[in-house]
Amino acid sequence: LSGCPEMAGLRADCYRFEALADLAEASWARQKQTPVRPHLERAVTAARRATTAYSNDEKGWRDLARALLLLAEAQWPESNAAQLIEGLHAVDKALANAAGLSEAYALRGGLLLLQTRSAGNAAEQRVLLEKAQAAFAQAVAMNPRLKEVYAERIAAMNVLSMHLPPR
Repeated sequence: LSGCPEMAGLRADCYRFEALADLAEASWARQKQTPVRPHLERAVTAARRATTAYSNDEKGWRDLARALLLLAEAQWPESNAAQLIEGLHAVDKALANAAGLSEAYALRGGLLLLQTRSAGNAAEQRVLLEKAQAAFAQAVAMNPRLKEVYAERIAAMNVLSMHLPPR
């Protein structure tokens, strides 16, 4: 998208739609088995611009969290902790503006799941995994459709849970 308007709300929407378009391009690239990272990196940049232009827009923060989660997954295992922390911050900002935003809880679960995979020891992994499970449970309780949308991540979480020693 070229030239977003100067009014903060409209400019934020413009950047948000740019991020959504880049996320759609990444999805298409994944289906075609072509590189997704450039699309996801552009989506993160556009979503950051959206949240800078209008910091009270829960959808902008949700879109930033989604873009960061997808980018971290695409880069796995080279994902960096800063991306995951930024993604969790974006979730917190989205929920601060709209506590009923069910997908934000699912995004939190996905980000925590990636943190679990990179945690240094089993005790830390168990704590993070329990937080991820709680986040996914809250998301699905609020919107049962998210169980299907996030099925792969929930399944991965369940497999990881079986392989971690109990507390």
